Amino acid sequence: MVLSIVLAACGAGNVALPSSATAPLSQPASITPVAANTITPAVPGGAIATATATALALPSATPSAPGSPLPHATLGPTRPGRAENFDLVGHDALGGRGWNAGLALAYPCAYVGNRTLPRVAIVDVTDPANLVTSGHLQLAPGSQPAELRAVPDLGLLVVLNFSPVVSLITFDVHDCLHPRPLGSLALGVAPHEFYLWRDPAQPARVLLYAATWGGQPDLLVVDASDPASLHVAGTWTAAADGVAGVLHSLSLSPDGQRAYLAMWQGGFLVADTSDFALARANPRLRVAAPSGGPAPLPGQHLHSAIALPDPRYIFLTQEIYACPFAGALIADIADPARPSLVGRFDLPENDPVCAYLPAA
Repeated sequence: MVLSIVLAACGAGNVALPSSATAPLSQPASITPVAANTITPAVPGGAIATATATALALPSATPSAPGSPLPHATLGPTRPGRAENFDLVGHDALGGRGWNAGLALAYPCAYVGNRTLPRVAIVDVTDPANLVTSGHLQLAPGSQPAELRAVPDLGLLVVLNFSPVVSLITFDVHDCLHPRPLGSLALGVAPHEFYLWRDPAQPARVLLYAATWGGQPDLLVVDASDPASLHVAGTWTAAADGVAGVLHSLSLSPDGQRAYLAMWQGGFLVADTSDFALARANPRLRVAAPSGGPAPLPGQHLHSAIALPDPRYIFLTQEIYACPFAGALIADIADPARPSLVGRFDLPENDPVCAYLPAA
C-alpha cells in the first residue's frame, strides 16, 4: 500500500537524503533542465496571453560562465485550484477548523498541528481513502502547535509551540492513537521552526535545531535523546558572528556536520555543526566565511534551504506575500564560504507587475 499525504505549510521539514550527501563537494552535478510546457493564462478582459517564466536552471557538467543568461521555458495556465500529477485519494476536513499547520506521520496515525487552536488532530490513515479523525492532543489554552516531527521507530512525536514558556513538547506514540505526554522544555524565546536530526551512528540520539526567527539567540540546539528530559546543548546568535539578518530555518546534512542556513534578511550561508554532531564539549556553530567575513548568497526573505540529491547544490525558497512574489533559487556550495547562484525557478506570479496572477 502506498500512502501519500500532502500538506502546504510554513515550514521546512526533514528530508531523507542519500549517503552521498556527505561526500566531498568536488565535481559538479549533471542534471537535465526541466522540459518546456505552454503557458496561456487568462488576462483582464478575457484575452489569452502567452507568458514566459524562468525555468529551473540546474547546472550541467559545464557550469555557465558568470553573467550568462539562464535557460527559459514556459509553463501551463496559472489558475486557482490547478493540480497536475496528483490524484486525490482521501480527504478529511478536520471539522473545518482551518489554519492547519505541520504534519507528522507515525503510521497508521497522522498528526496535524494548528496555528490558532491549542490542539493537534490525530487522524487514522489506515485506509487512505477513508481518513478518520480519532481524537486530539489537547494542549494548554493559547498554545499554537505549528510544527511537528515524528520518529516512528522510537515512538516519538515532537511538537513545537510558538511560546517561550512551553516551547517543545514530546509524546510517546508507540500506541499512536493514544499519545502519552513525556516532557517539555521552555526555551525562553518562542521558536518558529525546527529541524530534527538523528545521529546515524546512534539512532536513539536526537537533536532538535530550533530557529527563533527574530528572537535571541537565533538558534537553540536541544538534545532530545531522552525525550522526557530535554535540555539545551548549545546556541548561536547571528549578530555575534557578524551575520546580518535573522535565521528563519535550517536543515542539516545526514551526518549532522553541516548546516544550511536560510537567513530571513541575510541570505544563504553554510555552517559547520560538527561540534554538535560529534558531541564535543562546549559545542559551537561556525559559519563558513572567507577571511573578510561572511559572504552570503543574497535572497529575498529566504524561508528554507534543503540539499538536493547532489549535495553540492542547495534548493532555496523565498517567502514574499506581495507582488512580485519570490521564486526558488539553487545555490552551488562547492566553496561553502562563498555560495553562488546557479539557477532559479519563477512562475508568472513572479513577474514584476503580476499581470498573470489570477484574481483572488
